[in-house]
Parts: sequence; structure tokens; C-alpha cells
Amino acid sequence: MSVKVRFDRDSIVQAVQVSGSGTPDGFVLRLQEVDLLGTPAEEVIRFLSGLDVLRMDEFCFRVVAPRLGIVLSRSVVPENEDDEDGRYFTAVLAAKQGAIDLEP
Repeated sequence: MSVKVRFDRDSIVQAVQVSGSGTPDGFVLRLQEVDLLGTPAEEVIRFLSGLDVLRMDEFCFRVVAPRLGIVLSRSVVPENEDDEDGRYFTAVLAAKQGAIDLEP
């Protein structure tokens, strides 16, 4: 797991990015009851779509919840139901509104 923090000129936190293994046995990062890195990406997308209007790239490598200020990403997506690669998001960025570009 790695954590990156972005500060403004006054040393106030603007964004925090947590990157994990993308598997359920990695670091636990919850929003309400959902582990964003340990829950299959499709379930996370369904959960977040009930809280925000999501923006996604064509293949869902990157999913943005703009009102929540959350960006989830993964480097690959599963090719089929049995493919474990890309089944989970591997990074979550949470940012103060306006601190970063929240486009997919």
C-alpha cells in the first residue's frame, strides 16, 4: 500500500491517494459500508452510482464521482467473468472540490 498527499501552498491537504494491491486481502478503505479496494469494481460502481452521477472512461479503467471528490482506478479490466486481473480497483483518490481535474 502507498499513500500520497497533495498540499496547497499553505500546507492544507487538497488530495489523498491510496494505492493498494487490488485484492480483497489488501488495505481496507471504506466509504460507508463498502471497501473501495477490496470489493469487486462492478459492485463499487453500482454503490457509487447511488450516491453520485459517475463519469467513466470507455472501459472503466477510471471512475470519477465528482460530487464526492473520488476517483477510482485500475490498470486493467477483466476480459471475462473468470479473469481476476482488474476485478478490483487498485487506487482511490479523494480530493477537495476544485483541487484536481475530476474528468475520467
